[in-house]
Amino acid sequence: LVCRNLDFGFEAIAQSASGTGTETIPNSSFGLFFGNRLLLIDAPDKVAASDLLDYTRYAPTLASFRINQGNNDRLVAIAPFTANTLIMFKDQSILRVDNITGDLSGMTLGAVTNEYGCAAPRSVVQMGADLAWLSEKGIVTLRLTEQNQIQSTQQILSAPLEETFRRVNWHYAGGMNGGS
Repeated sequence: LVCRNLDFGFEAIAQSASGTGTETIPNSSFGLFFGNRLLLIDAPDKVAASDLLDYTRYAPTLASFRINQGNNDRLVAIAPFTANTLIMFKDQSILRVDNITGDLSGMTLGAVTNEYGCAAPRSVVQMGADLAWLSEKGIVTLRLTEQNQIQSTQQILSAPLEETFRRVNWHYAGGMNGGS
């Protein structure tokens, strides 16, 4: 579905008959439109990127990449941070992908933190220049420093609600671990 006009709402899109991609974009439970591409979580640690300006097709060998630095945690969400940087939220860590432009050959993957991950994929929100999300520690944030570096903050925004957060059933918090 695509929403081209708020007056008409969502409408079905037709699959491109041809294009630079060789396959139909895979189904996914989480996607993000970024840099004129549709980025989808395609496996526990894999992202599929659609062709430029055609979000129905992709080239699996050229436009899919793994988000993994030797760990086995699962990719749960993706969020934009700057014009060319995405934050990859795994369930036990947070990573960044820089240089997301053009043919994607110049991308670099780097760790942000291994102290916590994202417990709920739909909890990621932009707060001014920061990103906030629900982790098993509570609500945490990322911020862009004066040196243009991405830094996880040690302050837990939900600290005043610690008693309330102790009652969270983490198995169902994200809606992906068997809950709905």
